Amino acid sequence: MNYIPRLLMALLFQVSMSTEQVPEDVNSFWRGCLEQHRLPTQPNRFLVETIKALLCHLPWEDIWMARKRRLAWDPLLNSDTHHYAVGLHVREMRRQLTPSHSPLAIHLLGLLSTEDPRWELPALEFLVEVLDYLDTRRCHSSVEQILSRHLQSQCPERRHLALRGRMVLWTDLSMAQSICSLSQHLLELLPDEDGELVVMTLSVFVNMLRDKDMQALISTAPKLAEALRPLFDNLSSFRFFQTVMEVLVEGGTRPLEMQMHQSLVLWFFLHYDEHQCVAEVPTIVRSMHQCLTSHMAPGVTMHTNICRLAEAQPRDVVMSLLRCAPECDRAAAMMWRSIGSSGTTAEKVLPTLLRVMEDWPVHGMSTSDGDSRDVFTLTATLALWLIIQEPQCQDALMNYVPRLLMALLFQVSMSTEQVPEEVNSFWRGCLEKHRLPTQPNRFLVQTIKALLCRLQWDNEVVSVERRCGWDTLLCADTQHYAVGLLAREMRHVLVPFYSPMAIHLLGLLSTEDPRWELPALAFLVEVLDFLDGSKCHDRVLPILSRNLRSQCPERQRLALRGLLVLAVDPSMAQSICSLSQHLLELLPDEDGELVVMTLSVFESVLRDEDIRAFVSTAPRLAEALRPLFDNDNTHVQLLSIRLFRELMEVLAREGTQLLETQVHQSLVPLFIHGHDENQCVAEASREVLLCAARFLKRRDLEKLLRKEQHFKFCDCLMDKDVSRRAEHLHQALPYLQSPQQPLREAAVRFMGVAAWHMQDLQLLMRAFEAISQDDCPSYCTMRTEFLSAFRRAVTK
Repeated sequence: MNYIPRLLMALLFQVSMSTEQVPEDVNSFWRGCLEQHRLPTQPNRFLVETIKALLCHLPWEDIWMARKRRLAWDPLLNSDTHHYAVGLHVREMRRQLTPSHSPLAIHLLGLLSTEDPRWELPALEFLVEVLDYLDTRRCHSSVEQILSRHLQSQCPERRHLALRGRMVLWTDLSMAQSICSLSQHLLELLPDEDGELVVMTLSVFVNMLRDKDMQALISTAPKLAEALRPLFDNLSSFRFFQTVMEVLVEGGTRPLEMQMHQSLVLWFFLHYDEHQCVAEVPTIVRSMHQCLTSHMAPGVTMHTNICRLAEAQPRDVVMSLLRCAPECDRAAAMMWRSIGSSGTTAEKVLPTLLRVMEDWPVHGMSTSDGDSRDVFTLTATLALWLIIQEPQCQDALMNYVPRLLMALLFQVSMSTEQVPEEVNSFWRGCLEKHRLPTQPNRFLVQTIKALLCRLQWDNEVVSVERRCGWDTLLCADTQHYAVGLLAREMRHVLVPFYSPMAIHLLGLLSTEDPRWELPALAFLVEVLDFLDGSKCHDRVLPILSRNLRSQCPERQRLALRGLLVLAVDPSMAQSICSLSQHLLELLPDEDGELVVMTLSVFESVLRDEDIRAFVSTAPRLAEALRPLFDNDNTHVQLLSIRLFRELMEVLAREGTQLLETQVHQSLVPLFIHGHDENQCVAEASREVLLCAARFLKRRDLEKLLRKEQHFKFCDCLMDKDVSRRAEHLHQALPYLQSPQQPLREAAVRFMGVAAWHMQDLQLLMRAFEAISQDDCPSYCTMRTEFLSAFRRAVTK
C-alpha cells in the first residue's frame, strides 16, 4: 500500500512501452519466461494481469469489476486508445488514491518536464485527472510550460488534454491573470474543424471571464468576439459572445448591439410551451443539444425541459435527436439519459424508438419540419442502450419488453448476416465516441443482456450464458437455435407477454417476403402454445405450410414442431389434415429426426376421434409407412410400425377395404422383423402382425401367431394367398442382403417354405446364387441345402 502510486505508474508505463514496440532482445527474454511459467504470449497482457492482481490483492476488486464492465482493460492494450483507458482507470480509482494524488501529480510533472518525455500522452491524461489535487501556486510554472507545449501540438488529443488541464486550473481565479498570455494560442483553436475542441476552448474563455478584475483581457475581447461570429451555429458561442460583450461594456467599449445578441440567446434557451407551434420542436431539440455540447451538465431546468418536450412531442424529439447526433455524442447521451431517468418520458418515446429499431438498416420518418432523412437503425438502439442505464425506466421497459426483445433479436440477425458498408462506416464513428464492441452484433447482444438485467432477469442471462447461447446467437448458422434457447430459458418470466409476442411474430412472418424468417419461426414455435389456436390457426397454418415445403431442413423441422404444438388441441386435427400431402412427402427423407417428427404429427392427428378428413389420406400414409419398417433409425422403425397399427385400429370401423391392400403387403416385412435383433422392434412387429391378421379377419393366421408357430404361419400364408405368392416372395428377397443375421435367416426360411408352393423356382435360385458368401456358418449351410433342394425340384 505504501508504494501503490509508484507501482501503478510503473506498470502503466510498461504496458504503454510494451504495446508500442518491443525490442527483439525483450521478446527473446519473454519467450524464455513463457517456457518457465504459464503466462500470456504478449508482455503487455501479462502487465495488465499484474495490475489486476495488484488491485485484487489490496483488495480493490470493485474497481477491477467496474473496469471490466466499462471494457477498460482491452483499450489499455491498444496504443491508439491507451491514454483513454489510463484516464478511465484514474477516475475509477479516484476515491482510493486520494491521499496519493498530490505526490502522483508531482511525479508526473517530473516525467513530462524532461526534454524527450516518454509515455507522454498517457502521462498527460493521468496528470489532468489528478491536477485538482496539486498546489498550482507552487507548481504553476511547470504546469503552464507543459500545457502550453501541448496546446500548440498538432495532435488533437494533446490539445484536448491541455484544454482540460486549463479548465481545471482556471477554477482557481487567482490563476486567470497569469494565463492571459496564452489567449492568442486559444484564439487560434477556434476555427478548428473539431467541434469538441472548439467547445472546450470556448469553455476555457468563459472560466477566464469570471474574474471581475480581468483588465488584461480587455485587449483580447474584440478579437474573441470577432472569432465567435463564424461559430454562431454553435449555441455555446452565443452565450460566450454575450459574456464578451459584457466585458467590453465594462471596459468602456461600444456594446455592438448588445440587445440583439441577448435576444438570440434567450430564444435558444426558451422553455417549451405546449401551446407553441409544433414546428419549433426540432429546432429546440437541436438547440438543447448544442447547449449541452459545451461540456455543461444538464441542469434541473434543462432536464425538465427535455422531459416536457419529449412527453408532448415524442416523435419529433426522438427523430430530431437521432438525426442531429446519430453517433450519440456526449451531449446526446446526456439527453437520452435525461429521458431514461423519467419513467413517464421513457414510456412516451419507446414506441418511436421501436419503429426505427424494427427496420434495417435505415428507417425514414418525417418530423414536423418536413425532415425525412433516413436514420440508421443502430442509432435508435444506441439511444435505447443509454436509456437502459437509468433505473427509473424499468417499468416503461417492462411494458414494451416483447417488442424490444424482438427488435433487438431481429437486428442481431440482420447485422450477423451481412452489414452494408454505410452501416460499418457509421459504426466506426460510434466506436470513436463510446467504448463499444467492434462488431454491431456483439453490441446488440450486449444491449439484450443489459435490458434483461435492468428488468432483474439476471438469472436468465446467466443460464443462457452457461449454455453458450450468447455466442451461438452471433453465428448465422446457429442463430435460430440460440433464439429458441432464449425463449425457453425466459419462459417463466415472459409468460404474460407470450400471447402478444406470438401475435407480433405472426405479423412478421405473414408478409410476402418475411425477413428474419428462421429465427422468428424458432421463437414462434416456443410460444405457440400460448396462442389461441382456434382464433389464429388461419394465420399460423399458412406460415407452417410454407416452411414445410421449404428446401431448408431447419425450417421443415421448426414447421413440424409447430404442428406438434397445434396438434395437442384436438380441434386443430382437421386443419392439420389439409397438410397431409406435404407431410407425406417428408417421410422418404434421409433425415431420421425429420421423419420422426413427421410421424409424430400423424400420430397426434390420429388421436382425434373425428378423422373423416383423414380417411382419404390413410391408404397413402400406409403405403409410405411400409418402407420405414426397414429404416436404419430404430426410432423411425418403431414409430412407423406403431403408427401402422394405430392406422388399422382407427380405420377398422370405416371398413377394411380402405387398407386391405396395404395390410396384405405388410405381412411379410412384419413377419421378418419379428426376428429383429432389437427386441423392441421385434416385439412391436409381432404385435402389429397379429393386429394385421385380425384386421384381415384371418383367424387361421391369428391362431398360428398366438401359438408362435411362425413357419406354419408362412406355410398357411403361401397356401391360402395364391394370388399374392409372387408378391410375398419379392418382399422377402431384399432381406437376404440385410446386415442382420436373424433377418437373413428368417428370409431364407420363409423362402424355403415358399418354394414348396411355387411352380417357378428359377427366381429363388437366381436370388440365392447372387448372394455373396456369408460369414455365418449356419446361413451358409442353409443356403447350400436350399440350393440343392431347389435344383432337385427343378429337375423333376
